Amino acid sequence: MTRKDRVRLALLLLVVLLPIEVAGCAASYETLGQVDSSVLIFVCLFLNTFGFILCLARFWPGAVSMISFGLLFTGYQALLVARMHTVATEAANIVGWAYSQKLKTGSYPEDLAGYNFLDPDCVKFVHYERFVDQNDEQFGVSYYVGTPSTRHWYNQQNGWSYYPD
Repeated sequence: MTRKDRVRLALLLLVVLLPIEVAGCAASYETLGQVDSSVLIFVCLFLNTFGFILCLARFWPGAVSMISFGLLFTGYQALLVARMHTVATEAANIVGWAYSQKLKTGSYPEDLAGYNFLDPDCVKFVHYERFVDQNDEQFGVSYYVGTPSTRHWYNQQNGWSYYPD
């Protein structure tokens, strides 16, 4: 393979892989948090630069390293995005369920004991609490996807919010 062919193929790999990996980095802001997503952007750029340079010297080892990183990273992010969709749907259902319990019983539920999860795997990612604030009964629902320090939550005053770290 000529040097010109290696350059063309290495550029093709970058054009194909980099947008997919950047999309994964953007998704990691919601799944892993602000700090981790910033680090992942630099890791992504560094490893692709390294892979590109390696491709120029020896194409197949460079291509394998770029493709391997792309598959591992985007595969992991795809799993987290799918989990985020499932857990967010479950959390939204819990909010609706809490309001319906208030209408039925006059009080928000103490816990999630009476709630039937659509996906039992979501239990470990979702937190519910009932509390009294200035003599007003309220509840909150929160969930995380990739790291517990990154939370999405719901309360009656503000609706849904997100804290990235």
